[in-house]
Amino acid sequence: MDLYVRLITEALPVTIFVSAAAWLLGTIIGTGLGLAGLSRHRGLRETQFLVSTVLRSLPELLMIYLLFYGITAHGIELTPYTAAILALGITQAGFWAEAVRAGVQLVGPRQFEVAYSLGLTASQTYRKVIFPQLVSALTSPSLNMFVALTKLTAIAAAVGLPELLYTGRSVMDRTYDVLPVVVALAVTYLMLTIPLTFLVKAAEGRWRKRTARQTMPLFS
Repeated sequence: MDLYVRLITEALPVTIFVSAAAWLLGTIIGTGLGLAGLSRHRGLRETQFLVSTVLRSLPELLMIYLLFYGITAHGIELTPYTAAILALGITQAGFWAEAVRAGVQLVGPRQFEVAYSLGLTASQTYRKVIFPQLVSALTSPSLNMFVALTKLTAIAAAVGLPELLYTGRSVMDRTYDVLPVVVALAVTYLMLTIPLTFLVKAAEGRWRKRTARQTMPLFS
């Protein structure tokens, strides 16, 4: 019982905090990259594709090592918290960029055409037409990314972040009781991810119902 209390009161808040911070960072960077991939300038689109591909190809653990050990060797010290948030946020930004780019394309070019014909500027079109629909379309992928991040934080145990896996491993090293600790970790992760998974399913169902009712999301 003491193990469960420690995991829930000490390690779980760290996992949630790092996941949320990495999710926010990845969303901000990824949204910018995704919109860059829709630019009319070929050079910007190609740069976005290259950056997104590189970010999606790098293992998260390698990125954490690079930030925590590689940069530290050159005089820049990062805490395990900062290294984990940056590594997870940056790598997930590559996936989020593609989700944003696909989401805007899913809204459809006709939305832009109709908006421009009504006299809306590009910024007004994005703010009043595209973004509201994009938020609905990306709700499910956004929640999926957060679920993935809650599990990916486990790799930050490699740099000493006191999240769930690190805390469980420290107990195993002290008590040599592997199975009870592994079971406790599994239960804690399930307590965190199962409600989020049901939330993703509910968001997907709501989005399907909404799109089924609408032939054109904003303009008819």
